Amino acid sequence: MPFLLLLRLVETQPERIHRLHRHGWSQQRIADQLGITRHRVRKALSQAAA
Repeated sequence: MPFLLLLRLVETQPERIHRLHRHGWSQQRIADQLGITRHRVRKALSQAAA
């Protein structure tokens, strides 16, 4: 269990965006939660597909 907590603490913003998106969060909800624009969320998600 402590290992999972450590992973959450050190994950990068793109990793966090992808994790939340995989769990069904909308782009707008992710942006609101992380305090960033929806454009940055879309950009992070598109870079993984490229």
